[in-house]
Amino acid sequence: MAQVEKQHIVCILPYAAALDRSGYRLEDGINRVEQWLKCSLRAAAGEPVQKSVELHHSYQTALAAYRYRGLTNAKVWRYEQISDRQGGKTVLTQEEETVLGRLLMDNDPVTLTVWTRELVTSLIAESDVTPGSYTACLHSALIAGHRWFARTLQAIGREQPARLKPWTPEPDKDAAALGDELFHHLYDLMHTYHSRLGQGQAAHVQKAIGYIESSLTQDISLQQVAGQIHLHPGHLSELFKKEMGVTFGDFVTDMRIRRAMDMLAVSPAKVSEIAAVSGYDDVKYFSRLFKKHTGKTPSEYREQALVFKSSGS
Repeated sequence: MAQVEKQHIVCILPYAAALDRSGYRLEDGINRVEQWLKCSLRAAAGEPVQKSVELHHSYQTALAAYRYRGLTNAKVWRYEQISDRQGGKTVLTQEEETVLGRLLMDNDPVTLTVWTRELVTSLIAESDVTPGSYTACLHSALIAGHRWFARTLQAIGREQPARLKPWTPEPDKDAAALGDELFHHLYDLMHTYHSRLGQGQAAHVQKAIGYIESSLTQDISLQQVAGQIHLHPGHLSELFKKEMGVTFGDFVTDMRIRRAMDMLAVSPAKVSEIAAVSGYDDVKYFSRLFKKHTGKTPSEYREQALVFKSSGS
């Protein structure tokens, strides 16, 4: 028995060991229909049941399995094959966020397309991936993009737009379509940021600051940043001193210390972890530098921030 349900065809098929032994396979039927109609079909099978009153349960488990379209290459996937999956990766790593920030800073749609496709491919390849974990990781990538956007605009002294288009993934879309949606939203962020930059010397410095903000966890050199914005290092050094009133090196240090201050005030992460995210592998050196700039050790600064926050001041 079959019934058309929106864009789905709901079928009730007999299930018995004898049918399996006779060579009957759902895959065989799908292959025949594809040949006749010159189309591509996929099927999700729910749990087999013994009684007609249990058909609703079978239908619900088939719907649960159907959500895995795009997450499996099989033509037919059964609920029992995916029911034990625990979920794969749900958030980007710090290194992946850094790479994404650099890509957005480069304003290169082609490279952004490649990055998005590679993320999608790696998530689908995970043996424990579920629709929930897959969507969560894509959403994590978009959140990382928004963080890059907000931090970079703040670093160059620009106001963030009052409203950016939110992303609420539609549950009925398959994995590939959700990956395409992620790309378009990241592209919108990239385009919005670069369209807000003007031309001339100030714009060169702002682009440099944006690149620095996206790379704080890595080693950053004047030569590296100058290469990214296509300027001679000596020229960029002069522009930095003129526009910002400080040297390139002092500006990078200041940005790193400010990031550490922000994290210490809100994050329970260890000081060593915050130091690493701020670009310092040597926590002792980081602590000395932090005290030189703030007058307090990282621990003292965090304690004061917590007291200030709890007092409601």
